[in-house]
Amino acid sequence: MNCYDLFERVTLKALGVPSIDSKVGARIEDGYKYLCSAFHACAPVDYSDEHVRAAYMLVFAPRYAIAWQQYYGLDEFKFGYAGLRTPQSGAIKLNFIGSGPGSEIVGIAASAILKHLRTDVNVIDTQPAWLDALNFCLDEVESSLAVAAPNLFHSSDLSELQPQWPVVGSYVLSDIARQQTLRSFLQDVAARVPKQPALFLDTYDFQDENGKSHHLADHFGIQAQWTVHLHKRCDLRGAMGDQFGSSPRLSIQEPALDPKVAVFKFRF
Repeated sequence: MNCYDLFERVTLKALGVPSIDSKVGARIEDGYKYLCSAFHACAPVDYSDEHVRAAYMLVFAPRYAIAWQQYYGLDEFKFGYAGLRTPQSGAIKLNFIGSGPGSEIVGIAASAILKHLRTDVNVIDTQPAWLDALNFCLDEVESSLAVAAPNLFHSSDLSELQPQWPVVGSYVLSDIARQQTLRSFLQDVAARVPKQPALFLDTYDFQDENGKSHHLADHFGIQAQWTVHLHKRCDLRGAMGDQFGSSPRLSIQEPALDPKVAVFKFRF
């Protein structure tokens, strides 16, 4: 499965257009420029504009999906999804925080570890505008990978976390760290999903709104038991570039730099 192709199809469905003309393309380009700036600002990123969401899906979502896919291919993968299946249903149940259009779900599905009857997904996202794109993404996963579309729950409140389900999230920690609320966020999650594992894909280091670099681990109020630096373990640029080069392009930027990506593992 090509993650770039998948998210291009999702983008066209979300925009309700058969193709990207020059006018829409220009607005997506503006959305991409906004994201490049907003990712380093202290305020939360605003995804209310459909062209901002389109830019995210064309540029960033497939990269994150490929990173998750590569992570689950590591020999030292120890998160143990097979052990999460219930004997009665064969289902895997997961809390996703900040799922957006579903890049984590795509990456996990593409890694071929989801060999079970279904996945129940509880999505916690403060941006309700993502819901349509997320549903389109789930349809694509079902049709492309023969994985039953997850039962979807959607909420913007951490109080809706399912206490017996593990947690997965992408680029949530650095965004919250820029807002200087990471410790309270992790403590809140830990209180709501006690004894559950959690995985967060994020940058190893990031810049604050003043351009100053920080190590993300320095902001943890709860120690991550295990961190895998994917930019050292996996050829992420190669994996992303291969998929990018083998599909028709709507995306704006080819991956040009080795991404500084890590997976942080917690046991709350």
